Amino acid sequence: MRLAMICACLVVVCLSAHAAPGVRSAASRPHEDAAVELKEPPLELFVDVEGKRFEARLGQPVEIEIGGKKARLTVNAGPSRTLRVAGVEFRYPSSGMFSVDASDPKMTLWVIRDGNDSVFLIRYADKIEPRVALQQTLDGMSGQYDKQSVKKSPTTIKLGNQKLEGVRLTIRMGAQRIDQSFYSIDTGRSTVVLIIQDPGPLPGESVREVGPLPGMLQQTFRILK
Repeated sequence: MRLAMICACLVVVCLSAHAAPGVRSAASRPHEDAAVELKEPPLELFVDVEGKRFEARLGQPVEIEIGGKKARLTVNAGPSRTLRVAGVEFRYPSSGMFSVDASDPKMTLWVIRDGNDSVFLIRYADKIEPRVALQQTLDGMSGQYDKQSVKKSPTTIKLGNQKLEGVRLTIRMGAQRIDQSFYSIDTGRSTVVLIIQDPGPLPGESVREVGPLPGMLQQTFRILK
């Protein structure tokens, strides 16, 4: 199943984010411009005012002149974005990585990744029962792992003003634990499956600092009418 292949790849990506401390690539070697090299290049923006275009950089003031009068303005990005697809919507950090895969005519997969937290949203093309969609997704995912390394358990989550019951897969890969929680939703337009992935703490750590993505998802998720 294509979904399982994609999610399994993201597990590997998630694990690679936990690279051992002290291991540095060539790009992280000491250099006089090291601080600049380790930052993403600034977004190039333009401000159009009354037919005139001014170049601007995110978070940096720019001086413009309109009608002989000078003014300083700063373009700032909001802290979040809104994903509105498949009959649902939720907000996620603006720093999050977004991707979508619609190559399979039977389903569309959206992925939001922020730090080590990942959210997958799958919409099935055919209108199927939520429990069937959930089991179908679980079967595809479970088949990617050694049965001895996967534990299945019930779980619940509150999304917006509704409470959902789902299934959690706890996967052990060596000393690393990964939790994947699955929930199916009937939006009235289609059936979607929501997957929340938590890589758990690093080996030797008792807890992991959770980023803002899971909380934003729970607080802002809603079904569109």
